[in-house]
Parts: sequence; C-alpha cells; structure tokens
Amino acid sequence: MAAMNQDEMKTVRYLKFSGKQEDWDEWSQTFLALARARDYAGVLLGKEEVPRADEVLDPANKAHEMKIMNRRANEQAYLALELSTEHLAFNLIMLAKTDDLPEGCAKTAWNNLKEEYDLSEGEDKIELLTSFQQNKLEDARINVTEWLTHLAIQVTKLSKLGHVLDEEYQVTHILASLPKEYSGVVEQAKIDQRAAGNQLDLKELKKRLKERHLQLKKDHGWKDDEMALSMKGNNKQGQTNNKLPRGKYFKGRCNHCGKWGHKKSDCWDLKNKKEGDQNKEKKDKSHIKCFYCGKMGHYESECQTKKRDKENGVERQPENQENFSMMCYKSNDDSEQRHIWYPGYGYGEHD
Repeated sequence: MAAMNQDEMKTVRYLKFSGKQEDWDEWSQTFLALARARDYAGVLLGKEEVPRADEVLDPANKAHEMKIMNRRANEQAYLALELSTEHLAFNLIMLAKTDDLPEGCAKTAWNNLKEEYDLSEGEDKIELLTSFQQNKLEDARINVTEWLTHLAIQVTKLSKLGHVLDEEYQVTHILASLPKEYSGVVEQAKIDQRAAGNQLDLKELKKRLKERHLQLKKDHGWKDDEMALSMKGNNKQGQTNNKLPRGKYFKGRCNHCGKWGHKKSDCWDLKNKKEGDQNKEKKDKSHIKCFYCGKMGHYESECQTKKRDKENGVERQPENQENFSMMCYKSNDDSEQRHIWYPGYGYGEHD
C-alpha cells in the first residue's frame, strides 16, 4: 500500500465508528459523504473496478491512467476504514484481504460491515411497520424535529421493502401520536381539514409542529439536548427506567455523560463520581490527629487503642496532654467548702 506523505497525514481526519449497532446509520452515511469528497466512494461501493495487485501499470500509458487512479482510491478507502474502526468492525476489515488485493479490498471491507451492521438488508416488513405504528411522541420535551426524522427514516425503509405509506397515512399517524401540549396543533389541523375538505399537507404539519416546539422551549426554558430522541429505550445498565410508566422508557440523552437512554439524575457515571467523592471525603483523615493515642488518621472517638484500653481497664495520659495540668480553686462557701478544678495547658507544677 502506498504510503501517505506528511502533508496528507496532517490534513486527513477519520471519523471513528463505535462498533455499536445504533451508531451504524449515522456513521456509515457520514463516512460515505467523506468518501465522495475524497474521491474513493466509487471503489468503496463497487462502481469502479480496481486492478489486481500484480497487474503492472505504466503511469506514462494513458490507457492505465484510470486503473492507477482506482488502485490509489482503493488504498485510501481501505486505509480510512482501518483507521476508523476497532474491535469487531476492525476484524471485519481485516477479512477483506483477498488474493487479487492482498493489501485489502475496500469494496469487500465495506460489504462486510454492511452485512454485520446494516439491518435494512434483512429487516422484517411487519416488524418495521409495527415499530412505525408504535412510534409516538411520548414527551413534549423531546425534540419534535428528531422524532419526525426518525419517522421519515422508517417510512423510507418501508418503501425500500415495497410497503409505501402515503402522505395521508403519515399525517394521521403523527396527529394521533402527539402529547397534550400539541393539542392546539391537532385541533387546528382538524378545522383546516373540514374547511378544505382534504388532509393537511405533511410539510405544513411539520412546520407547525416545529413552531410549537420552539414556543414550548421558550415558555418552559428547555435546553436543546434535554430530551433528544433516542432510538433505544434502555439505560446504561440495560434495564428499564422504573421512574417511567411500565412499558415506557426514557428516550433522551444524558446531560452529564452524553449517552442515550437515561437522565442525568439516573446517570451511573455521575452517581459513581459522587459516591467516590463522598467516600474520598469520608476516608481522607490523614490530617486528623487522635487526641488519645497521638496517631494520625482518625478521631479520638474512633480510636481502637482507647477502646482496647477501656476494655482492659488500662488508664493512660492522652498523648497531646504532655504539658497538661490541673489548677485548683478553693471556694469558701458558707454552706460548704469545695474544690473546683480547671484544666490548664503549658503550666508547670503548682503546690
């Protein structure tokens, strides 16, 4: 594989793939966009033929010009895949070293990734349709634009599988899947439908919903990422969020760790950090000196030496009272004589 010069290495940036199923769609589309910008999308998708590694090509021969370009594009595409993946995904890239291209075939590598992560290749039409029908905007704080985008992706996938959802069906589903905060939009859509005698335009409905969401954000002071839509309903531990009604999950991104499926208040990273800080604060007694045994790291009330001495009937002078003395004040009261003792520090002996 041809080495990249220093200038190229400084300017090229690679988008890492997490290897998680839920990240595939976004990462693959972004990677393809970069591939088009860098002129190796053709070999990646198999639209351009890459010559065998043992085929001798002459740069001076114009007939070989395209083959040389495709060979170079394949090298760049394969290198980009290598540097963008890890773990299982990286191993799938490594399996793309063929007899014709022992240094790596970008097309084969890409196909290996698609077979592993692209669910649209084998998605079940009924399951996908059911998922669409159950996809509702459960909470008004969820970004309605992201929810509508998710619906549009499902519609596109169904269309590829031969099941087309017309615009009227989509509008009906959206209007029936909104929380009470959008009731004004729903009622207005019904009024417009009765007046015009036909269904509200999908584009117009999306516009109204976005405007309503912006107004809700302004009225309630919601942050943009407070409850971004998640495609998965599990928290970090893979369990349902017990604070929500049964069968429903938190569909947002954590404002602390940035991961999907749980709130900041339920974030395990934050809880572990707080617990760690509390434990550290409790255990950090290195600067504490015991008044009984004189050792560092604990209070007198926690002193094990004092506890043992008490159990064994042993009496000892506290370590920090080396210069401790008692001063006596004699009171000549009419009723009785009494001696009152006051502790003193730094005094010598007194008669």
